[in-house]
Amino acid sequence: HNKLSRIMAAVLRQILFRTGLSRTAPRAVANRKEYRKKEEVLVILDKDGTIFEFHSFWSPWLTNNIEQVVSQIQNPESVTAGRAALRKALAGDTGPVDTIVKCSSDSPMAHFSLESMVDIIGETLTNNKEMAGNGITDEEAARAKTAFNMEVDARNAIPVEGAIRWCQDIKLRGAKLAVCTSDNRANTEEMLIDKGVFSLFDDILCADDIGYKQKPHADNIALLSDRMAKKFEITNGFDRIVMIGDSPLDVEMGVNAGATSIGVLTGVSSKETLQAAGPTKIEPTLAHVYIPPPEDTSGSQTTEKTPTETNEGSEKAQSRTKSYENVDVLVIGGGSAGCTVAARMSEDSNRSVLLLEAGSSDRGLLDSWHIHMPAALTYNIGNPKYDWCYETEPQEVLANRRLHWPRGKVLGGSSSLNAMVYVRGHPGDYDRWEQEGATGWSWNDVLPYYRKSETFSHYNKDVNGQFRGDQGDLYVTHAAADHPLAVAFMGAAKQAGIPIADDMNGSECGDGLGVMDFTIKDGKRWSSAEAHLGKGIKGNNEPRENLTVQTDTQVQRLLFSGNRCIGAEIRMKGENDTKIVYADKVVLSGGSINTPQLLMLSGVGLEKDLHEHGISCRADLPVGQNLQDHMEVYVQQYCTKPVTLYSAQWQFPHNMVKIGLEWITNGTGWGATSHMEVGGFLRTSDSVTQPNAQIHFFPGMVTGQASMDPRGHGFQLHIGPMRPTSVGSLKLRSADPNDHPILDPKVLSTKHDWNEMRECIKVAREIINQEAFAEFNGGEASPGDDYDVDEYIRQHAESAYHPCGTCRMGNDTTVSVVNPHDLKIHGLEGVHVVDASVMPSIISGNLNGCVIMMAEKASASIA
Repeated sequence: HNKLSRIMAAVLRQILFRTGLSRTAPRAVANRKEYRKKEEVLVILDKDGTIFEFHSFWSPWLTNNIEQVVSQIQNPESVTAGRAALRKALAGDTGPVDTIVKCSSDSPMAHFSLESMVDIIGETLTNNKEMAGNGITDEEAARAKTAFNMEVDARNAIPVEGAIRWCQDIKLRGAKLAVCTSDNRANTEEMLIDKGVFSLFDDILCADDIGYKQKPHADNIALLSDRMAKKFEITNGFDRIVMIGDSPLDVEMGVNAGATSIGVLTGVSSKETLQAAGPTKIEPTLAHVYIPPPEDTSGSQTTEKTPTETNEGSEKAQSRTKSYENVDVLVIGGGSAGCTVAARMSEDSNRSVLLLEAGSSDRGLLDSWHIHMPAALTYNIGNPKYDWCYETEPQEVLANRRLHWPRGKVLGGSSSLNAMVYVRGHPGDYDRWEQEGATGWSWNDVLPYYRKSETFSHYNKDVNGQFRGDQGDLYVTHAAADHPLAVAFMGAAKQAGIPIADDMNGSECGDGLGVMDFTIKDGKRWSSAEAHLGKGIKGNNEPRENLTVQTDTQVQRLLFSGNRCIGAEIRMKGENDTKIVYADKVVLSGGSINTPQLLMLSGVGLEKDLHEHGISCRADLPVGQNLQDHMEVYVQQYCTKPVTLYSAQWQFPHNMVKIGLEWITNGTGWGATSHMEVGGFLRTSDSVTQPNAQIHFFPGMVTGQASMDPRGHGFQLHIGPMRPTSVGSLKLRSADPNDHPILDPKVLSTKHDWNEMRECIKVAREIINQEAFAEFNGGEASPGDDYDVDEYIRQHAESAYHPCGTCRMGNDTTVSVVNPHDLKIHGLEGVHVVDASVMPSIISGNLNGCVIMMAEKASASIA
């Protein structure tokens, strides 16, 4: 069987390549390069006075700031005295008060954080009362403190001559490069980004970062070296650490940490003051500093030219530091929403759009046929090539089990992994959204975008034209539902008195049982990538030239100038260096897990949670809160006839070959469906006005979420509550973008949810035991007559894979993250969130169709 499986896989790869499902032939293994260990070197630079000319921007900035401060004082004598006192207290400048301030090496301006300067201003003006004849009141002193402007115009910063080229050369030689500065992070990042050198630095430590200690504390160097050793997986730490700065405190900090300490004379200090700080080398500028390249410690001797000796090195240096892209719209996340947004934004040929996806392409890989064959969906779940493989924290009410949360790590996102079921939810869900603060998202508001998004296989203008569409990119088809067990299910539903819906996405939306709709076209999965990027992916017949799709690229964090998002820092697969993407608009479509994680890594989230990981808070918003999900159980029945999917596994290779060949040649048969062809929405009791449970019928029995049950032929009902009241949260595990966040949905944590789960099992049993199933009913396999229902739920309830709500939209900033009008993040400019994370509450049903509708609606407002 194993040999036959391998043969079939090889045959399938060749057939798929020749039929177009795979756009690339199998690739040869690349030549391996000999690994050579080199010495690990870390170079840490002070920013102001070392990389940038200190007096070029700080002196005029401080001069203007002092004038703003003393403008709050009424007494002319006090103004003159206050101006002189502030110059001395802040900069150590005792020169004429009508000149530009010059900072001395031991002044607070040279070493302290800007926040500390505000306190110094207050103390100086208060102590100056006697000197100025009590001419400064307490009210004036208080106003003066608030007049101090901590924002710096990065455009005024001038790099020290040769400093940028020196940094480029150091990086090319293999050293790691970091910044340690007394400035705050907002100013630092804006300055480095404005000068196009942000990507040169592997790490930055600023005065307002958690863990920073006022210079010359050696812990700053220890913190940077530890962080970077972890980041670059340097097991034994750095072999050499070099600290370079323009002040005695920089020099002393290096000495205290046991690093090589080098002073430069382009800042606030003289040669004598630097030498007095400890054993050190003194150089005129950073460009004069020589650091030997990392040594080859493998025993091999190599000779290489430095970048300054060859034009090739110079070109490489320039290519490493320029921004990767400068676009009008940056879409982060190539999933259900991201593909839709990218397509809509790029409809304007004058607008450049870049779509970034952390995972791989959905085509071209040897096993990507698993994505496009609907019946092969279980091959992708749990496969780290296509799945983020998230797990929740242990859930106490589920016997401390962790729930698996598959999320698509591939172009198309979870629409490339899901069961392709297309539902819209219930109209009442969206009217509830409106009541929960999502202004403009009622059923009447969203229905036009549902119609716009789809092309329905059974569209009829006179019959369902009010609800269904025929011009959209998303192909939605009515399932065949001709399997004998599916026919029996529909008969049993009628006998149980459950309403039957002819079109559960039409006039009977979200109410009743019936034939399901699928996002399948011509027997193949019709993911959001297939639907929306068909004219944007390179290699298609009609490429959209203004849309670039970049896979295998993970965003590390967003970049801001003030409160405006101006782009992102990215890392491509297999590369250690990061690059910068600048954009006029940034759209986050990473999904309910990746989007809040990226926001928190970028300083947007609950301040107390961010500080635990040393992240400065840019916007204190409830990111990661309001986490919701659907839970479900399987009620399984043995089948007396061999008509189930039990025979569709490699235990029966002849059946698998037959299924595969029919799908490849005709796009039909058991390979062309996910088999959940009937199901829908029902009420578990007469007291419920809106259907409160969803049910899927499956003509087979599975264990967990993927494997066929070895017990033999059987079928099952997936059933679970649709509007749970349990709410959890998502938090960062660390400040490393590669670490999965802490996911704690707190499922079934309310009596309401437990009661509804019990009722769901009761209703499922009622359907199965109807006369319509009599010829197939071989008795209950699970839970079983002797199994306690509550214990079965604890041991076997599973997620339906519908996490949402972690960046809730609404107008109240204490409970919401984005504005419902255009899904822009509260208090920030240039950044929007478009994915399931913005849902105020979970809808009744699978989320994919809803997310694509939301992307259609949001694109209209963002554009």
